[in-house]
Amino acid sequence: MFQVQLDEGTAAELDAIAAKLNLTSDAFAAKALHDLFQTRKRIRELETKHIEGYERFPVQPGEFDLITFRS
Repeated sequence: MFQVQLDEGTAAELDAIAAKLNLTSDAFAAKALHDLFQTRKRIRELETKHIEGYERFPVQPGEFDLITFRS
């Protein structure tokens, strides 16, 4: 368990949002942190897959060249 000090404005916003969701401020903050950690974990996983994909199938010369049309 730990404590976090928030400025008055942030604390008031946290309380208001938590109340709208019928949660305590502590419960809302805990869920928000959990969701943030899960999102960051998922982003790292997707970035790793992206990198691995480009390592397996590197961009080929000309693959992303723009096509110009002449009239």
